[in-house]
Amino acid sequence: MKKLVVGGFILLSILMTGCTRNNDEKSSTGVGTSQREKREKRSKAEGTEEETVYRTENGTFTLKLSDGWEALEPDELSDDADLSFENYDADIYYMVLSEHKDDFEGFEEYKDLIVPDMLEDTYDVEESDIEYNGFKGTRYTFGLTSDGIKTAWIYDVLEGETYYIQNIGWTINSKKEKNNKNLTQLMESLTFVK
Repeated sequence: MKKLVVGGFILLSILMTGCTRNNDEKSSTGVGTSQREKREKRSKAEGTEEETVYRTENGTFTLKLSDGWEALEPDELSDDADLSFENYDADIYYMVLSEHKDDFEGFEEYKDLIVPDMLEDTYDVEESDIEYNGFKGTRYTFGLTSDGIKTAWIYDVLEGETYYIQNIGWTINSKKEKNNKNLTQLMESLTFVK
């Protein structure tokens, strides 16, 4: 089962992003591509929102990506992610994890296995029922501080026709209000195709 190690991948993603920002203008001198070159290759035209299809090991998903969102290698944010994205300029991160329903007794049992680990050491937790694009489930919003860094999270645990989905987004705490709409729109655009 895909269990999230929250503190580790939050801190790693924030620290990696923070560290690469200082070196953006430098070219890569060894094997590989500089962070700036990678972002330029992945960037989208401004003023657009388009539905994009993503094929993963667990099926095909669509998302509506707006300005600034860039696809990452799935394992850049978590080893178990099917999809990973960042909005570099806005400091927003997003990922999708999916697991086949046949591997679990039921949705409540699935939630009982994953939610306690995800909500460990969190604060200001709010829970609500959520439904969109054929998914039903629970939305958790919360704050989390890891190694002195405060982050704001939206965590949807969803049941689809074939898979259970963890639809996860976060930003740094100071940009919570500014980024909430953008992050929520992306999360709620997720559709499972097959």
